[in-house]
Parts: sequence; C-alpha cells; structure tokens
Amino acid sequence: MSSPLIRRSFAVTLFGALGLLGMGCPPAGAEEPRASPGWQPPVAAIEALLRERMFDPTLLDSAAYAALRSDLQALADTAPARSAFIAAFNQRWLRGPSSHVQLQSVPVSAAQLAAQLDGMNAGAQAVQLRWEGETAVLAVHTMMGRDTEQAISQAYQAIVARPARAVVIDLRQNTGGAFAVRPLVGHLLAEGVDSGVFVSRRWRGGAAHDREVVRAVAPWDAWSLQRFWTDVQAQPFTRLRFLPMAPHYTGPVIVLTSARTASAAELAVDALLGAGRARVLGERTAGRMLSQAPFDLGDGLLLFVPVADYHAWHSGRIEGRGITPHRVLPADAALAAALAELSDR
Repeated sequence: MSSPLIRRSFAVTLFGALGLLGMGCPPAGAEEPRASPGWQPPVAAIEALLRERMFDPTLLDSAAYAALRSDLQALADTAPARSAFIAAFNQRWLRGPSSHVQLQSVPVSAAQLAAQLDGMNAGAQAVQLRWEGETAVLAVHTMMGRDTEQAISQAYQAIVARPARAVVIDLRQNTGGAFAVRPLVGHLLAEGVDSGVFVSRRWRGGAAHDREVVRAVAPWDAWSLQRFWTDVQAQPFTRLRFLPMAPHYTGPVIVLTSARTASAAELAVDALLGAGRARVLGERTAGRMLSQAPFDLGDGLLLFVPVADYHAWHSGRIEGRGITPHRVLPADAALAAALAELSDR
C-alpha cells in the first residue's frame, strides 16, 4: 500500500488522472516533505523546466502564459508558504495555455515514482459492475492500476458468460490514468484499430499527422509507464494501436460521458468511436488529452509537464476541444437515457 499523501497528490500522469499506489512507497501516514529554511517559490526553475520539456514550448510565448507567470511572480514576491504557492500554481494553470501541468510536494523523487508505478493498484472502488435486467452497467472510475485492468477483464468475462444483452460503460467520473484503457477497448474489438499518435517536441513538421507515415512505424506495445515516459519523449511520434482481447463481447455498447471525462478516458471514447463499437451519450468531454511526465524541482517538489500531444484518427486533436457525444444531455440524465434507448431496441 502507498501513503495517503501520495494517493491524493497526483491527478495527472500518462494520459490523465492518476492515483498513485505501489510497492516501495512510504508507509501509510507519511508526512509531506518539509521545505528548506528560507524557501522561495521556484518560479524561474519551473519556467526553465517547462521550456526544456514541454511538447510545444511556443505555448510559453502566449499571452495566456505571460499573464499566468506575472500572477505567479507577484505571488512569489509575497513570500507565501509552500503549500499556498503550490495550490495557487495549480489553480492558475487551470487557465494556462495547456492542460497537464501540475506542481506537487511528495516524499519520492521522479525516478522513484517511475519505478513504483507499473505495479500499483487503484483499489476495489475503481471498477463496478451491476445489472439492469440483462443490461450490464460497467462503471470505470479511473484508468490507473493493474488491479483496474484485471477487474475490467473479469467484468467482461461475466458479461460474456451471462451473456449481456447490451453494455453501458459509465465514464462520467473517470478523469483518466493509464493502461486500463487497453482492456476496456480491447474486449470490444473484433480486429485491431489504430487510434492515434502521440507527438513530441522532437517532431518538426506536419507529416506525423499523415496516417501512411505513421503506419510505417511499429505500434508502441511496451505497456509500461516507465517505458512510455522514456519512449514518447525520445521519438518524434508514438503510434497507438488497440488489439482484440478475449473474451470478445459483440453486443451493443453505449458509453456515458461528462465534462469530467478526461485524458485516457477520452482516448477510450475516441477509440471505440473509431472502431464503430459504441454510441456516446452525455456531455462533451473535458478536452484534456496530453501525455505528461514528472520531473524533479528539488526540495521535495515534482513538476508534471505535458511531453506529448495526442492526435486521434477519429476525433482529431482532443486537447482543448473534447469529444461531442452522439446525443448531448446532462450527465446525470445519461444513464436513464441509455437504458431507455436500449429497452426500445
């Protein structure tokens, strides 16, 4: 188990929301790292790291970033407590030029964090399967955790064994994560589907958006966060492809979304749309679809930086735009609407 501090600290990593658990984390009750005496907000160091690592450093030349940096510098000049500066930084970046920038105070380094992630678990609350008559309602609340991946596959086994007349996948509370998107999509596919491409700062030009150019590159298949963070930054672009997984569910699927549905959850929605495997009901998704990685700032601080953009073959660029459902309606009305649609079939 990991410390509650780590568990609650992280909101975004590979594609989006990430709750950190894992072997080797500090024990439960671990305290937040203390700042050095005379600590000063590292505004200049943050900007230098962003310019060095961000997928598109020209975003830091925008008016939005200039206003944000001015606000942060004014705050830094007041010598705030570290916790106050971190909270203000993260709040102001909600209006910044991109998503997936976050400052955190944690008891591990970026290297230690990377070493722990691939074996982490998210907990039993991550996946819930219930039945409405012969319709399976599969709620997936995070895309993070090896246990989440296993629970999704186990849910599909139950769905196929019953068998379900239809499946409703509820992603309304899913703000992202990592590789649980793989079984969520894979068990619904009869054949492989190219979903899109991650584009890093190493790419110069537009050909990475050319499907034929991307197809000449082997799909990325390491399915490890450590490898992904390394590979996506080392290559101009990284091709993402989903393959079928057994058991295969062939029946109708409806996906529920909200304005909170973000990042890896948006990737799942887009992949199922591109494969023609789902109808989507609810609200436009969050439009927070970048890949980020953590970097050390010293003094127990990590800065999460978006290191790659994502271009989907079906929906195009999702960042800042989101995905519009087939039927737009308030999120809290989406489940009832989905069940009503299925009952009419």
